[in-house]
Amino acid sequence: MANWKSLVFTTAGQKMIADAIAEKQPKFTIAVASTDDHSEDSAATLANLTDISTKSQTVNVSRVIKSTDVLDQVFVTFPTSDVSTAYRMKTVGLYARLPDDMTDTLYAVGISTEPDYVAAGALDGTNANINLSFLIGVSADAHFEASITSDGMVTEQEADVLLEPKANDKEVTHPADIAMETLNGLSLEIDTSGLGINDYPRFVAHVYYNGAGIAQTVSYAGVPLMSELLMFADLKVNGQTMIPKFWMMQLKAAAPDFDTKNFTTNRSSDGTWMYIISKKPDTDQATIGIHCLNAKFKEVA
Repeated sequence: MANWKSLVFTTAGQKMIADAIAEKQPKFTIAVASTDDHSEDSAATLANLTDISTKSQTVNVSRVIKSTDVLDQVFVTFPTSDVSTAYRMKTVGLYARLPDDMTDTLYAVGISTEPDYVAAGALDGTNANINLSFLIGVSADAHFEASITSDGMVTEQEADVLLEPKANDKEVTHPADIAMETLNGLSLEIDTSGLGINDYPRFVAHVYYNGAGIAQTVSYAGVPLMSELLMFADLKVNGQTMIPKFWMMQLKAAAPDFDTKNFTTNRSSDGTWMYIISKKPDTDQATIGIHCLNAKFKEVA
């Protein structure tokens, strides 16, 4: 059985990480096995790879399982029955796509320190499978970390190691660090009457102090600082109900005074904005402004 180094994420894979946090979840598509020898390459060199040059065998991803709130397990199987030329599996590349892109992009690269020999089953009748399992987790600094095993099973110990604090405690995976949560169960009603039959409402969100949506004691021509928020919009009733979910770690950093349990809502006069205004006493009023880009918020009852 091969021994694998931990995966190294390519530059393109790291870009997908940022897109995933911004609600563009990558879809893992294919894996490529190769005789390319990258065992002496640095992590930086591996990160700069854009493709696996020698493609000895290409297979579709078998399945993806969300093992926990912060872990995905990606399974691939390399059957020897599809192989016409025997090879040693020295490198494997995991590819992914973004929802708006049909291109398979090299996401991560794994290097074997003891490569498996893959027989030419298509010629000699050998019928065996090499099963690989990629364990991918989100760390506190919003980067992915991963391990790879060659039996298709990730042990409980390996999962625990991935989540254990590292020596400098900067790569600890805390679920709270990546939590996307509602504001005390807040839901907002959307007027979708102006949308096409296959369209759905879309939103962006910002947080700021002393801005639109509140009675201002100091007049601002624009707000002093506005931060764009990462927000997931869960849609129900054919898009007529929207439940906003925010990355709480980001919200806390941008507006530490925002009270996620005690706030009011205020609809703009044209219905394109909804202002969520913190009621935390003795502070400047922090406000989240949600902009509906192609529909309108209904009047708040």
